[in-house]
Amino acid sequence: MIVEMMSWSSAWEVPMRRLVNIIFANMGTKLMALVLAVLTWVLIYNMTVTTTQVEFAVEIVTPPGVEVLGYGGIPTKPGIGYYVRATLSSSQSALEQLTHGKIARHVIEQDVNGKLPITVVSRDLDFDLDPNLTLVEVSPQSFTVVVDKAEPKQLYVKVKTVGDLAPGYRLASEPRAIPSSVTVIGPASVLAERDEIFTQPINLAGRSESFVAENMSLDDEMPLDSAEGVGEARRVKVAAAETVSVQIVIEPETMPVQKTVTFELLQTPAFANKYRVELLPPYDSFEFQVRESLIPGADSLAFRGVVDLTDPTKFPGPGEHIANVQFQLPEGVTYPGPEVEITVTLEARGASPE
Repeated sequence: MIVEMMSWSSAWEVPMRRLVNIIFANMGTKLMALVLAVLTWVLIYNMTVTTTQVEFAVEIVTPPGVEVLGYGGIPTKPGIGYYVRATLSSSQSALEQLTHGKIARHVIEQDVNGKLPITVVSRDLDFDLDPNLTLVEVSPQSFTVVVDKAEPKQLYVKVKTVGDLAPGYRLASEPRAIPSSVTVIGPASVLAERDEIFTQPINLAGRSESFVAENMSLDDEMPLDSAEGVGEARRVKVAAAETVSVQIVIEPETMPVQKTVTFELLQTPAFANKYRVELLPPYDSFEFQVRESLIPGADSLAFRGVVDLTDPTKFPGPGEHIANVQFQLPEGVTYPGPEVEITVTLEARGASPE
């Protein structure tokens, strides 16, 4: 076995030596040939003219005090917005160095009076191309831009809320913004039909106590009517530079309860000795708002009205007089009705009845 292996090794020794000699013979010449081949390939690669298509986001530069309201005849996609497709021609290596997401700008230089559709020829966009790149074609070939002057306007502030209060509670009044109006700057055609702007939403979910939301920002997306060159109606964002505070007043839910009222008369001792007092109906039953949690025990609640007769200028002597009733009620009970007036009859003591 050992003899066979030695014979096999000897048989391959001579061919292997010849192969090594062939590979390493004239090594300098072979390396030079390889370098020349690589250089030739690079030269041909860089001189070969080809084309590629690149998407350029479109940016419209407007004069001061002018806003873009919309575009027409131009595609859009997330992350790019409005864009055109530019076909470029150059060497393969130069095109590979071109990064995507470049900007193509158009500067509006003419005066803008009102809402104005402007046609932009796509080849006139500033693509900011390197000198070794050639613009072959742009798609779409043209598109429209609608612009309008930005003007100030005073708008009322409307409070926007989301979420439901805690069970058993309600808003005691409409949420109120302080200040109640602000000045915004936006497209004149959009603001012409608007008198109000909304706050950012205030979350009321689960709340049971009144609070004040400070520094609420104001911005609103307002609809833009369809205009020539725009196509579908879109929305324009309008914002105010200032912020507002919003007062939220929360109270427990209540239910109406009809109750008879016990009246207390406030009078000086001399007054009481001098006159007999009679209250004329209706004065015995009134409707109150009672917190829901108190409804089961409403019959045990004390509903009291006070009639103050201590002012001699209002009650100078016998006869019929009008007195205001002040209700003194338990916590959780309110009287939501109009002011109560009761007719009070004063009769001098010792006088003979007719």
